[in-house]
Amino acid sequence: MANASKMVCSTRLGDNLMTLFSGFNAYAVGMDLMPVIPSGTANQTAFIAVYGRGGRILGTTTISLASTLETFLGLDSKHLILGASVTIFNTPRYECIDNIQFGGFPKDLIFYQTETAFRNATGTLLLEDFSQGQVPDNMDNVCNEPIDSSTNQPGCFWAGDILPGISFQTENSLDPACPACMYVLGRNWGGYGNTTPMIYASTPDPDMLEVSFSGRRVNFVGMKLGVIAVIFVYGTDGTLLGSAVNNFPPVSPLDFWGVASRKPIGRITIYGAILDDIMFGARFPWPMFLPAINSTK
Repeated sequence: MANASKMVCSTRLGDNLMTLFSGFNAYAVGMDLMPVIPSGTANQTAFIAVYGRGGRILGTTTISLASTLETFLGLDSKHLILGASVTIFNTPRYECIDNIQFGGFPKDLIFYQTETAFRNATGTLLLEDFSQGQVPDNMDNVCNEPIDSSTNQPGCFWAGDILPGISFQTENSLDPACPACMYVLGRNWGGYGNTTPMIYASTPDPDMLEVSFSGRRVNFVGMKLGVIAVIFVYGTDGTLLGSAVNNFPPVSPLDFWGVASRKPIGRITIYGAILDDIMFGARFPWPMFLPAINSTK
């Protein structure tokens, strides 16, 4: 046996092991699992069920367990976790548990650093890529804000070029030469290699670029960003849901950043970043669990 400390095991062959939580708010649970099975038996698949109030099953998953190693399992839920059961089928065995960790808070936001992971989690969303922008390649134009579906300005966008339900504006209008303006950057601007136009808040002082959503529920937002970005995510009632800091490369290529929120997103503000290819929308139902995080000691 490879356990470094004492374990708790089921007391009968063929039984399952149930762990109950009370007196604490447990929204995240971690534990080391190991089966006691006959020597030489192949790895066994354990079935995990997690329970909430009233015995309701919040979610299930499986994990492969070896007889000589403790294997870590981590789960989280947006609902209070009151119990977790571990069951191994098909083989005479005792299920054993060690090093239990529990607690945390309900997670409102999940951040993504790759577009592939974001798309896998969200499916098809609306995409605003600013492809209708009229700025010449490798040039920039100053455009009146906000930029939205009603914008109708030569050299920027015509009415209907921007998708409905999304708008862009600066939060502080720091540029003294144009206090209510934003910049639209042409293709391949400044060596970024962008194939469609991008937008930027203001110069010479970086401003807060505010992206607002209306007319539809938005739980997922993804975008490509350049330059150091401090990002704040707000709910539809103006409550700050969370924030992130990302140090993106100063030049090509733009990096992806995405967020998933349990609560509807009303707006996102971004400090000092260039923005392109913003995806937004909602997908239901929200998954109860993140994938299990498995590792072998």
